[in-house]
Amino acid sequence: MQSLNPVQANERETFMDVLRGFAILGIFIANLGSGFSWYEENAHATGPFLLEGWDHKMQFLHHMFIEGKFYSIFSLLFGWGIALQVKRGMAKGINAVPTIRRRLLFMLLLGAVHLMIWPGDIVFFYALVGFLLIP
Repeated sequence: MQSLNPVQANERETFMDVLRGFAILGIFIANLGSGFSWYEENAHATGPFLLEGWDHKMQFLHHMFIEGKFYSIFSLLFGWGIALQVKRGMAKGINAVPTIRRRLLFMLLLGAVHLMIWPGDIVFFYALVGFLLIP
């Protein structure tokens, strides 16, 4: 039984790899404040360098331009990657579904472990959605 092999360096979608790196960097930036910071907006801190009322505005801008964009890009790339696997399989006359299922199972297990560490994990959810969309 034939299966899909990893793509060679000359077959890679460079734009997709760059975009994925950009999205992962953005997700990292988006998560900086949710576990690596002890800042609390509700503490009502005062000081000469704090601008009252800007926390809520900046939180909105962060959500709109950081979280809203990078998570969307990463989701798009997830679907695009699966579509490329199916396309490569069809071009070679191979059923790509077993390979995709194996990769989704790995993602599901990795995401489950990561959920124990980081409650905001998205990999587990992507794997679940991927399994639902296979049929």
